[in-house]
Amino acid sequence: MTAVAPRPTGLSADFDSLDPATGEVLASFPVDGAEQVTAAVQRARTAARWWAEVGEPARRSRLRAWRAILVQRTDELARLIHRENGKPFDDAVVEVTIVIAHLAWAASHAARSSASTGSTRACSRRTMPPLWSTCPSAWWA
Repeated sequence: MTAVAPRPTGLSADFDSLDPATGEVLASFPVDGAEQVTAAVQRARTAARWWAEVGEPARRSRLRAWRAILVQRTDELARLIHRENGKPFDDAVVEVTIVIAHLAWAASHAARSSASTGSTRACSRRTMPPLWSTCPSAWWA
């Protein structure tokens, strides 16, 4: 659950992440203005160009490393999802597992994003197989 806390005049607002069960503030983040958003979009565009140019082996390696971290931290991430969204813990584990499966698929299709094609999209929903057709034991391979 989220909320924007009012701040004194002249100061930016904070974005609070709340535990929906208790209302406890789990974390607070500053709310960015137009200038910060424009800068973030520019950084994202620069990163997308870098990702397209870094090459298939590096993309594959980075996606697999990120996936391995998520596998190791599945329970921690599921607890955070549970606290921030009120989702039952088991459902949160499923949510993290789906992300892990998506990363496995993206790593196996890392060639789809390349500087030669000019594409910065590693995959699309139309080309990703349905999760129920993927062997769950392969998600952690």
